[in-house]
Amino acid sequence: MPSTRTEIANLALGHLGQYRITDIDEQSPPAVAVRDAWAMARDAVLRGHHWNFATTPVVLTQLATAPAFGWAYQWQLPADFLKLVSVNGVFSGTRDTEFTIRGNLLLTNEQQAQVEYVRCVPECELWDSQFVMLFGLELAQLIAPRLTLSGGNALAERAERAGLLATHSDAIDSRPHVIRAETNSRYQMARFGLDPDIG
Repeated sequence: MPSTRTEIANLALGHLGQYRITDIDEQSPPAVAVRDAWAMARDAVLRGHHWNFATTPVVLTQLATAPAFGWAYQWQLPADFLKLVSVNGVFSGTRDTEFTIRGNLLLTNEQQAQVEYVRCVPECELWDSQFVMLFGLELAQLIAPRLTLSGGNALAERAERAGLLATHSDAIDSRPHVIRAETNSRYQMARFGLDPDIG
């Protein structure tokens, strides 16, 4: 599996039928195109999934000043932050969410912020092998207009299949997050026909 930037660059170039480069830092048009798109493609693919290799726990530092309105506390997000996974054990995007992100700050009503987040991982030797495959396809799509007559549309379907495979494999490496209904919640009441507003 490719593990250096040059090897991964050649993986992407191979999807476009381009000749291999010797060094990603050389001044050839393919190498320049790869360098220009590298960080954008990397961060986009990282943000697309809660990758295990890029997910990091941290206790955030509370800022002295409170938000202008709506929330009680604000917290500084790490410099390498790309995507929020959870706050104090509550997963982002669920109905139990009691937090939001504004710029590089996390706003909450809780007095602590134990966070899991997807971070930027520049060191490609740390990347998961299926992430590398997906990244190579996404990078190829970005640089295709500069190096070929096609727009890279033919790669979209392959990237979608690779993404599904990679995220599925990555997801089963972790313990599944189970959300259980609270006792006497509206869900339980409705399930057993006891909610007076339903029926």
